[in-house]
Amino acid sequence: MKRLILLGTGGTIAGASAHAADVDGYTPAALTVEQLLASVPHGQALQPIETEQLFQIGSEDMTPAHWCTLAQRTQALLERDDVAAVVITHGTDTLEETAWFLQLVLRSAKPVVLVGAMRPATAPDADGPRNLADALLLVRSPEAQYRGVLVVMGGTIFSAHDVTKRFAGRIDAFTAGAAQPLGRIENHHLEFFALAPLHLEEPLPLADTLPAVEIVYGYASDSRVAVDALVQAGVQGIVYAAPGSGTLSVTMRAALCDAVARGVSVVRASRTGAGRVRAHTHEADDARLFISANSLNPQKARILLMLALAAERDRGNAPRGQEVAYPTHLTTHLTMDVTRIQQLFDRLG
Repeated sequence: MKRLILLGTGGTIAGASAHAADVDGYTPAALTVEQLLASVPHGQALQPIETEQLFQIGSEDMTPAHWCTLAQRTQALLERDDVAAVVITHGTDTLEETAWFLQLVLRSAKPVVLVGAMRPATAPDADGPRNLADALLLVRSPEAQYRGVLVVMGGTIFSAHDVTKRFAGRIDAFTAGAAQPLGRIENHHLEFFALAPLHLEEPLPLADTLPAVEIVYGYASDSRVAVDALVQAGVQGIVYAAPGSGTLSVTMRAALCDAVARGVSVVRASRTGAGRVRAHTHEADDARLFISANSLNPQKARILLMLALAAERDRGNAPRGQEVAYPTHLTTHLTMDVTRIQQLFDRLG
């Protein structure tokens, strides 16, 4: 019989506190993945489960290096003939980012499910055991195949594309934004009622290192201080979390245009949490060489831009993050670069 793999990375689901009633002052990533599995009634009954503790951190400490390590390990496990699926335990704060990264780079039809918890494992009403049981049920289902990376929280199944943590402390903290969840798990019964969003037939290449991309938050009377500092620091991309549907103030437009002239890729996203930033809406994106995020939130737009820039770098196109403006002979390469990246956002956003 093929086996399931349970990868542990830490987070609140593995959190513990000295007093069971203390659900705030706990230490995340305190328990091992073996201990988490032991909390699930009959967790090993239906199918052999192999556990591995890959990281033991809070998800706020996840880095691109962690993402790459996790993706490489997950891909290697999925390629094993004796492996049916992979479940990954993860902190909830950046769970959506890890799920989206894996969605973009993994190459397998086998189920991959991320799961977390809003309460530590020592809480009397801990949600981790139920969520983990749901994840193990989900990956055993043939219906979970060919759907990309999934997230299950509170009995709700989400796609990596749509899932987002909407509430800081509520038990039902996750939503699908403007979309709808893919399905539900109730009383050990699984039901899918939506198709997963379209994703790349050929995943993006997983580079050894990822370009530096930062997010700048937009607000009334925002200044160019952050943009100028990031350009000076040598970042290769900036995602602007704009008010509304991607609007730019006069000051911010000038700052971002200057950033593009210095070789920095710029993506317009929305800070609202739902809705689309469409190309050429409010801005002459082609003329200014801006990229629009479509429906991706800023943090997911950042990840797609990082991978897209890595692919362009490895393809040998124009370099990024230079301290001087692009010379005229590179303008065509830069335009081609932006066009290809915009096509990715149009398709995946």
